[in-house]
Amino acid sequence: MQEFLNFINGAYVRNTSGKTFSDINPVNGQVIGQIYEAGQGEVDAAVAAAQAALKGDWGRLSVAERCKLLDAVAGAKAWLTEALRGAYTVGHGRGPVDHLGTPVRRPA
Repeated sequence: MQEFLNFINGAYVRNTSGKTFSDINPVNGQVIGQIYEAGQGEVDAAVAAAQAALKGDWGRLSVAERCKLLDAVAGAKAWLTEALRGAYTVGHGRGPVDHLGTPVRRPA
């Protein structure tokens, strides 16, 4: 079964509580995996990592430079989503129009 971890400070981590909830396939009701629920400790760690990033290279970038980088990431994500959608379409033998609205899991 797949585990979905929290991404904090450049690493995938479990939570400190061990608390999870199930990711359910809406088509057949089967459990896809377990999602580690972020608690106060994970939120605090993520905020601390974000604050530290502002003291480093990210914080030294201008707003325009940050926007340019984020736009590039968004463009790469859009391209990857379409590539995965195309692979899904081919793998299931259906036309691309059939899958235009099909959600594609985002890579973590």
